[in-house]
Amino acid sequence: MIQPSPFSHGPGLKELHPAGLRPHFSPLQHRFYETHLREKSHPEHLLYHGLRELPSPFLLPDLEPALDLLKEFIQKEKKILLFGDRDCDGVSSTSLLGSFLKKIHRGELILKTSNEEDYGLCPAALDFVKRIKPDLLITLDFGTTNHIQIDELASIGIKVIVLDHHEIPERIPDCYLISPKRSDSIYPNEKICTSVLALKFIQAYLYSSLEEYNRATWIGDGNSLFSGFLIYRGKLLFQGDRQEAESKFSLTIQDESYSFQSSYPEREWFYQEFLKYPAILEQYLQNFDLASIGTVSDMMPLYGENRIIVREGCKILFKLHKKETSHREGLFQLLQLMEFADNRVTSKDLGWGLGPMINSAGRMNRTDVALNLLLEENPELAKSGAKELQKLNEERKERTKRNIFKVDSF
Repeated sequence: MIQPSPFSHGPGLKELHPAGLRPHFSPLQHRFYETHLREKSHPEHLLYHGLRELPSPFLLPDLEPALDLLKEFIQKEKKILLFGDRDCDGVSSTSLLGSFLKKIHRGELILKTSNEEDYGLCPAALDFVKRIKPDLLITLDFGTTNHIQIDELASIGIKVIVLDHHEIPERIPDCYLISPKRSDSIYPNEKICTSVLALKFIQAYLYSSLEEYNRATWIGDGNSLFSGFLIYRGKLLFQGDRQEAESKFSLTIQDESYSFQSSYPEREWFYQEFLKYPAILEQYLQNFDLASIGTVSDMMPLYGENRIIVREGCKILFKLHKKETSHREGLFQLLQLMEFADNRVTSKDLGWGLGPMINSAGRMNRTDVALNLLLEENPELAKSGAKELQKLNEERKERTKRNIFKVDSF
């Protein structure tokens, strides 16, 4: 008989069973159970897992050809324009991908976020892109519904990559659309924000520099001498007999011996491959800071992948606050203007502190202030930029109060 947990009104989280005692669940456990039915995983997985269970970015549709295109344009030093939405997720994802590309791209790189323009590739935004005329446009947090505008850009020779997490329309644009909500997506989580898509794009770029990128791995599953997993770029291509796998896939295969601890061997092995390269892994993990801010600010559900990203992102942010890492000077200066309870950064600090401050720039039609701050490397300029953003946030609060007063007075 299942014993009730002393901390709830029903069975403990680890004691839940798909077929058992649903009427006795607490509201929280009931919520986890419903998610379990949708996600096809035990409710325990919603809370208790780590970096080794993050899905591979190569499960996202169009990611591999988009990555090839980006690498080609970087190699040829082509002009690249990143254009993000005005909200916190748009600014965070633009600065996230932008700061990464600034380190590796020798050609012209232009970063912009929406200000007074309407959402997406509106006429003003489209005119701006045409005037700049980049070789490659990457839109962040919009673009899914802009098939007409993207067709127009394609007609004048501008290639387009869209990173967006919004709902998919009946017709998608004729470009590389990296979205977990596409009907042909095999990515296991639809509810991720664009900042996480930018993080995934960076992770894929970093992985593509490793020798493991162009080879598959065969790992025995313990069922028989010739039975195992065929894993390629973090994707489980095949499980079963080795000879059958070789007949189905024309890949260079390397044998490895490994004992899996998680329910997702392909995810765990993908993480293990990163562990071989500490510097690359550190470069990847540092970007969890802005990905976590975008996740909380865009109100993504904090379980599974999002929970891992926010948890790890909060750790990175606290290290940055304590100056134990110095990879983002502008964000460091912004953190110095905040107070943190319990000597740590939490999701509450992201949702009620950092997020609203970054968001305020868009509300006040000054997204350049937030974007420039997150990209700034000079300590003095970053310090003044952080204070300017703080001032914008205070003005935003006052404007909100005045608007509420006007509404109440009707």
